[in-house]
Amino acid sequence: MSQTCYLILDQGGQSSRALVINAKGQTLARAAQAVATQTPDIDRVEQSVEELVDSLQQVAEQAVAQLTPAQRDNLVAAALVTQRSSMLCWQRDNLEAITPVISWQDRRAHRWLAEQKINPQWFRHHTGLYPNAHYGASKMHWCLNQDDQVQQAFIEGNLMFGPLAGYLAARLTHSADVKVDPANAQRTGLYSLDHNDWDADLLQLFDIPRNLLPDIAYSCDHYGSLTLGDLTLPLQLVSGDQSAAIFAYGQPAEGAAYINAGTGAFVSALWHGTNYPEQLLRSIVYFAEQPQFVVEGTVNGAGSALNWAKNLLHLDDCGEQEDISINTGEVPLFINAVGGLGSPYWRANMVSSFVGQGSDQQKLLAVQDSIKFLLQSNLMVMQSHGFNLQKIVVSGGLSQSDVFCRRLADLTNTPVWRPEEVEASARGAAYLLAQQSKVGRAISAAKWSELAGTEFTPRQETQQALQQRFERWRAALQNRLSDFSA
Repeated sequence: MSQTCYLILDQGGQSSRALVINAKGQTLARAAQAVATQTPDIDRVEQSVEELVDSLQQVAEQAVAQLTPAQRDNLVAAALVTQRSSMLCWQRDNLEAITPVISWQDRRAHRWLAEQKINPQWFRHHTGLYPNAHYGASKMHWCLNQDDQVQQAFIEGNLMFGPLAGYLAARLTHSADVKVDPANAQRTGLYSLDHNDWDADLLQLFDIPRNLLPDIAYSCDHYGSLTLGDLTLPLQLVSGDQSAAIFAYGQPAEGAAYINAGTGAFVSALWHGTNYPEQLLRSIVYFAEQPQFVVEGTVNGAGSALNWAKNLLHLDDCGEQEDISINTGEVPLFINAVGGLGSPYWRANMVSSFVGQGSDQQKLLAVQDSIKFLLQSNLMVMQSHGFNLQKIVVSGGLSQSDVFCRRLADLTNTPVWRPEEVEASARGAAYLLAQQSKVGRAISAAKWSELAGTEFTPRQETQQALQQRFERWRAALQNRLSDFSA
């Protein structure tokens, strides 16, 4: 029984991945396949529905094929995690996609959303979020009003839309009905925190008929069964990538902040009581009998900002380098609004810009530092509301850079721990599946945190220069915010 295994499917935007992880947290097999992204214009980011479905099926089959017969026999359940704010429209009668996947990075409806002048505190009270065009509601409204095929399906009574996760779960399991988990439902901006259901006031605000949305299930539920050759495997967990990631190394620890840095960067921490920082999000990470919440900060431009810089500066490599010219000259600063300026500032329409002059390599350093500066801004808000930060746990693609981890430790004056296994979303999903059985809970509780990693401690010799640079960046950003509000 100690060898119980789980298949985790992770649709991360840039790639589809499958991992087989046992109840001790050991990865037994993995497969990955890159997927393409299309950007028809500056505010639109789309992906092929069929490419995502096919790639997930293929990596699942490839990962299972790597197992020994005994490991295959011990596969008991599967999970699916996706980026939370991606959505699409489909035909009710046959699940045929009408639109491409509209990525979480897509902001096509931001002008319409700004015109609605939604009270942000009212919206946050209902949803735990701030009004933002990254979330699904404004994209759904756009589709209903701007897409001819969507409008025709609506007239014919054959339209549904909703989060990508629920649709993929139904396609992969050949289910007739689509249902979605609370973590992904919340990121539509239509979900009621109080009732675990779609919110009537929000549906009215965005002019979304309730019957066009899928039903909401619990995080762990029966979402259908995957067919992988002659193997049938129940899909028992659906969640968001960042929601699962906080469980990657077991139950989240008190005093720990969890940063998952990929296309975007997200920082989460357990929170007790009702004194949630107003500038940050109140996010559902798991819902069984009761919801489990974290406070979450979001940096929209992380890996996406580095790709932006690579294209702008015509660079072949955007890997971090240690303190480029930091001690020999003034390095420019970067106001990072790639994808919109997220928490704790919330300026969706701000435009990115450099402050000061420098070489292309110095500008790259400015972009790299801006990611850490935004993360630190979110951590400072948490600390100002009583959070006792003791450790930072990092995962995701950007965390593979030693320079990123060292400079983050220097900036925050906090030890940064990077586990060897940085597939945080998949690992967290496996941990949650393991909690569904008594034996799995016992094994995972004893073994899950036994994971090798590297700790980066703050360096006194470099802290002062970086922290002074951060203060200059804060002043420059405040000037931009003042100009933006004027």
